[in-house]
This record gives sequence, C-alpha cells and structure tokens, in this order.
Amino acid sequence: MKNETKKTINKFGKTAHLLGIRKDGEKVYLKNASWNCDWYWGFGYLEVYNKRGNNINEHYNFDSLLKGGFGLDKIEKEFKSFVLEKKEIWELCDLMKTFYSLKEVAEIYNRGNSNYTTDSNLIFKNLELWKKTNKDIKMIADKIEEMLKSN
Repeated sequence: MKNETKKTINKFGKTAHLLGIRKDGEKVYLKNASWNCDWYWGFGYLEVYNKRGNNINEHYNFDSLLKGGFGLDKIEKEFKSFVLEKKEIWELCDLMKTFYSLKEVAEIYNRGNSNYTTDSNLIFKNLELWKKTNKDIKMIADKIEEMLKSN
C-alpha cells in the first residue's frame, strides 16, 4: 500500500486529518474528537467531502473498518493509500478499538447501567470512575490526533 502525505484541514468548524485514499479514489478524513453534551466523547467520524470541499458526500464511523476484517486486513481492502505505515496502522486500530471500549464503559459509569431499562438499581453509577475513564479517552484521542496531524 502506497503512503499518502499527511494533511490536516478545517471543514465546517472542525479539524480533520486525512487517513488515506480509498480504492474508489475518494479521500477519507477522520474528524478530531469532541466532548459532547457535557458527558460523552464523539470520535471516529470519517468523512468524504465533495470535490469543491463545501459539502459532505459521506459520513461513517471508523468502527466499520474494525468489523469484517482485522485492522490492517480491512484497511488494505478499502484503501489504495494511507497516511500511516503498517505498524502505525495496527497501533491506530488498537487505539480506536480501545476508544470504543472505554467509551462504553464511561457511559455505563455515567448512567449506572447499559440503558436497556430505566428502573434497574443503577449499581454501576460511579462518577469518579466516569471522570477517570473520560481522561483516558481524551489521552487516546490526543495520541491519535498527534499520529495523524501534518507538520
């Protein structure tokens, strides 16, 4: 897989980093993490912009690259070039999987359960662990953004 040059852009008030070019020729960008509604992290959003760059043609999630394959395997199927070397792609996949896992844990600590019911006894509600887990998530997002940002 050919390496693409790193590129950081600002679109629609958000910073995004080029991940690579898919086999269909479309450039795919990963948006920076955001702290949403004062209680959870939004991250992993992939976007493809139109040719003029003034609209989003596609919006999907990085976790789709973690399903139906294993890390590099799925990325090599979808991308003809990527901004990271193979070793770094494995690290990115590991960090993203860890992000998704910790995000679920943080949401449980915030709500007290997995939110299937509202009348359970909420035995897992723990705001101190929620805060700590969110700090860990922020550390992961910062590491990923550092890996992808252009100099």
